[in-house]
Amino acid sequence: MLHHSDVGGSVVGSFCVDAADIFTDPSALPPMRIVEGGRVRTDLEQVFLRQSRLPGVVQMDLRAAISANTVTVRKIEALVQRYGADAVKTVMSKVIDAGEELFLQRLRQIPDGTWSHRVYAEASHTGDAGLYRYQLTVRKRGDELLVDNAGTDPQAGSINVTYAGLVGAFLAALTGSLTPDLAGAYGGVYRRVRFNPVPGTLSCADFPAAVSPAGVFTMELLISLSGSVIAKMVACGPPELRDRALGPSQPHWYGTIIAGQQPSGAPYIAVNANNMIGALPASSDADGADFGGHFWIPEGIASNIEETEQLYPMLCLYRRALPCGADGAGTHRGGRSVTEAYIPWDTPGMAVALYVDDSFPKAVGPFGANPSSMGRVRIKHGVGLAEQFATGIVPQDLDALPGEEQPVEHKGPMLMMGPDSVVAWTGANTPGYGDPLARAPQAVAGDVGRGWFGPAEATRVYGVAWDTGGAVDEAETRRLRAERLEARLAAAQPPIAGAASRLADPDAELRPIGGNLGVLLADGHPVEWVSLSGRVLLGPVTGDYREACSVLNTPANAVAPEFAARPGRPGAAMLLREYLCPLTGLRLATELIRSGDDPAADMVLSG
Repeated sequence: MLHHSDVGGSVVGSFCVDAADIFTDPSALPPMRIVEGGRVRTDLEQVFLRQSRLPGVVQMDLRAAISANTVTVRKIEALVQRYGADAVKTVMSKVIDAGEELFLQRLRQIPDGTWSHRVYAEASHTGDAGLYRYQLTVRKRGDELLVDNAGTDPQAGSINVTYAGLVGAFLAALTGSLTPDLAGAYGGVYRRVRFNPVPGTLSCADFPAAVSPAGVFTMELLISLSGSVIAKMVACGPPELRDRALGPSQPHWYGTIIAGQQPSGAPYIAVNANNMIGALPASSDADGADFGGHFWIPEGIASNIEETEQLYPMLCLYRRALPCGADGAGTHRGGRSVTEAYIPWDTPGMAVALYVDDSFPKAVGPFGANPSSMGRVRIKHGVGLAEQFATGIVPQDLDALPGEEQPVEHKGPMLMMGPDSVVAWTGANTPGYGDPLARAPQAVAGDVGRGWFGPAEATRVYGVAWDTGGAVDEAETRRLRAERLEARLAAAQPPIAGAASRLADPDAELRPIGGNLGVLLADGHPVEWVSLSGRVLLGPVTGDYREACSVLNTPANAVAPEFAARPGRPGAAMLLREYLCPLTGLRLATELIRSGDDPAADMVLSG
């Protein structure tokens, strides 16, 4: 049992993107004891089941959950019976204490400081075209982490989560990055984290805010945000910690919920959780894992296509990998995800009740990498499926099909499909790590050789040139990259006069932080930020290094064809801001920022 198929509310599947408050969300039931004396209270069970459009399916899910709890209780009771309550409790306490000690050992290797990051969402409800900011700041003070969400916009529409969601998102990313070897026994880590949220905000909403779509939109956004800010913090420690950082995950749960009637007339709700395939972001020393799942879901897998087609009246045209491209590009590229397409089968049609179609990328990679993919949903009607099948063709390219494509919004209304319609959705390639123009040309050649993208795309994204035999042309690659770096600096706004005019001495001790960013050490302690490629000193570590960078702003939709969107959508107001070494033009950081917003502090050490 993972999720109940439908627990009521205004939308099939219960992710109510049009909810204005909790009263248009699914029913909010108080805690109640549904099992007493080992028996299910059928009256209370009926209170729960009667909210659902599929009470029989939900009843099986509920009984499965009860059975899982029952088995767990029996196993714990067996331990107590075998060893005694005192011994079991002692072992539990020592496991938690040992986890706390391990966390402290790693935390103490990171200097005190402050790290912050922002992400943006679009459309707080159906029909909305607004942009909304989520911010997270982490302060390390000795043996403790202090976390706040100041800078987050006020709660709005249905894109809220409560305090519990904020805490869960951050702790999942923290334990995944610093203590994955504790295998779930994280209680000792939690002792060292304090939260001081601003109530009434998108990430700490007050009653009666709507929250039902959080599991598709906002929780994933907060996990990605938490991964970004923790990656910055961990990078300031030694390399063995920096390499542990997970970074930003996929920012939404891509996929669909499709509903309709079986040929028998019985209703069905098909919750497409195939984004379990996921992808893991790049790290400081490796590419991301293609189809690597989600670090916060152990062993997530996609459904079997044949099983889906057996359960529901639909046919899968394809499930395949997303290509490499500018989305997810970096010195180390992000992991690739998947795309799928479905059509109605043996039924007059079906309805797409939940979907995610981005108008701008939501997550950007650490230390100068490109953003992740934009999740896409496409629906085309009147595509001539019968004619295609009659000639033995299973369509694989929506652009090559006739018919009319229906414009789709990020959080739009239910989409109706007829018997000659196709729906396709994509996951998202996760963000890279570091500047794409610093990626090893042979690593690019490897991706080309595996067929993940073509030589022309590799030249466009990574500035890699090829000789007549298809091998990397090293000299031309250096020339082409130098030309692009020079063009960046020519288009960028230079730093404040004198802010970046000093160079580190040739014998100065420099330590990498991430990508092209490092610190100058004095007696083993960080004292100034530095661009590693140009040895340009960027000011004391107690200040913002970005003030000494050249800055290049580009509309997010114009960064690359992968990030283009239909005119008039919210993404038109988003910028990709590049912070460049003022001498070499290599990126030190990138951020996605709403036009008109001031940048948030990135990282500051206590000195």
